[in-house]
Amino acid sequence: MSHLLVGVWLLLALPGAPNATPSAPSPDPHVAGETTVALNEIVQIPAVRPILAAPAVVTPVKPQKNIETVVVTSAKTRTWIALAGVEHGAAAFDAWSTRVSITSGNGKELNPLMRPFAGSAAIYGAIQVTPTITDLWARKLMHSRNGAYRKLWWLPQAVETAGFVLSGANNLRVAGGR
Repeated sequence: MSHLLVGVWLLLALPGAPNATPSAPSPDPHVAGETTVALNEIVQIPAVRPILAAPAVVTPVKPQKNIETVVVTSAKTRTWIALAGVEHGAAAFDAWSTRVSITSGNGKELNPLMRPFAGSAAIYGAIQVTPTITDLWARKLMHSRNGAYRKLWWLPQAVETAGFVLSGANNLRVAGGR
């Protein structure tokens, strides 16, 4: 209730709000003998016209310096595909050796993200997510404009392949009880 009263009070206090006191009736322009109200009195036109747009300032476009095009040879593409195949194969080896280690009773999955998949064949598909992301990242590095990235594009795939192979070898060692 108090919000309603405050709102009415604010509406009445604002400039241009209708007055509570009645004013004198305005002359009706259609009545015979009365003067007509001019259009200028009905419509208020500002004295200064607004500026619709700033004046156009044309600045010449400067050419960029040393725009180098990135050329990816077919040999690099074939190498990327070969590294991707080896990397996905190493991931599958890691998944297989994890299953062997778990079924032997000597091992357990230590990766909390892979633990839900470790007891089933779903581990083979779940483990392929990381190599796929790494392959896409390596491809982006191969097409980079940064020269150092273009030279080291193969490194993420090689490091991850080595990690999968070492992890698989460790799983087989644990499965043997050593």
